[in-house]
Amino acid sequence: MKTLKNSIYFCALASLCVSSYAANIYSQADGNWNSTDTWEGGTIPTEADTVMMKGHTIDITGTQKITGLGGSFSNSGTLNIDGADASLTLSGALQFWYNSSQTINVKNGANANISEVSWGTGDLSHANMNVSGGSTLTVGRFSQFNGSKIANGGSTLTVDNSTFNISSGTNVGSSFAGYSMVIDLKNNASMNMAPSGKKGSLTLNASGSGSQALVNINSSTLNGIDTLNVSYKEGATNKMVIMGENANVHSYRVYIGDDTVATGSASIQLGGYDSEGNFVAAGAKALSNDWEFFVEDSGSLDFLLGDSNALTSKDKSQAIVQARFFKSVNGVINVDLANISDLEDGTYYFALISSTEDISETSNKLLDNKPFDWDNDLVVIDSDIAKFKEWTVENNTLFISVDVISVPEPSTYAAIFGAIALAFAAYRRRK
Repeated sequence: MKTLKNSIYFCALASLCVSSYAANIYSQADGNWNSTDTWEGGTIPTEADTVMMKGHTIDITGTQKITGLGGSFSNSGTLNIDGADASLTLSGALQFWYNSSQTINVKNGANANISEVSWGTGDLSHANMNVSGGSTLTVGRFSQFNGSKIANGGSTLTVDNSTFNISSGTNVGSSFAGYSMVIDLKNNASMNMAPSGKKGSLTLNASGSGSQALVNINSSTLNGIDTLNVSYKEGATNKMVIMGENANVHSYRVYIGDDTVATGSASIQLGGYDSEGNFVAAGAKALSNDWEFFVEDSGSLDFLLGDSNALTSKDKSQAIVQARFFKSVNGVINVDLANISDLEDGTYYFALISSTEDISETSNKLLDNKPFDWDNDLVVIDSDIAKFKEWTVENNTLFISVDVISVPEPSTYAAIFGAIALAFAAYRRRK
């Protein structure tokens, strides 16, 4: 009898161990997550499992919990987390491993909560995450092996009218030539780097010939940043573009460029183009910070001004960049008037930079122990109808004034030339 009881006990224990064993579950067909036809062996993944995708499209419409997604395997395919009732929780890592080509869509009010997202490398590493339709993506940290990095090989993270929370510092870019990473926030999206109250750093630091780290803030917000650092790296383009109505990036400190001698670029661009290719100017406080603001030798602060920036009188509150202390502006401030197109003739003002500290032309606080040379370091590109007039500093705010003179339409030109031709004919007849 005792032997029988022991046998029953050990059988139950063995069964429990088998059921809790962490396994790698591989996809075998397109389908719903909860269908046995979707997975090899008919085993639906559980909370203890890691999922490996083999080129299929899988839909999550309910609540799912797993340990990991991807790993030492070239994952490919598409995972759709779709609908207000859909959620995916990963207690471990989502890994876009070597040469993975995978897309994760969190859409239509869905939720994804992931402890860690790890990007791998390789020429075919195209890892794309799309968050749309009022959904939420929460990530503990991004990593690339021994660092915190969003990379590689043409990868994108798109947040469209949704929320992206990240709890730790993040580097955007790759140290490999030709690799790029784009973060695209649009249509009232929000990226919050302090969901738990502790601010995180955001660094754009792609390096290598042809590599790129690009962060687009289009009518969206990015906040909770302790330090925003747009680096100047060998052969790379590192750029943040802030554009659209109510766009705002708020950071405690801002650094653009550094002291290195290298080819490449580091810039924050205020104003850009929407999804239809139309220009959308950045508005007041598009870039703001609470403490120090640096533009180093290798960095640039670029203003692409449009009609929506134009002021008929000087208004400090409309300054596009607003900071507490401009510690140094050693780099270049570029102003492009090419997108001014629909203003009546007259003089308009643009409030570019406002500070709580003196930024007059005689101040030694903009540039290390010498004044910023507005006449040489402020570069303005005129358009056919908008011409730079002058810069002024009032109330610790840098304004530029622009004269707008309308260009006659082609029909007007035709009428003018027609009148000249008639007058010349009449003159010949009189002779």
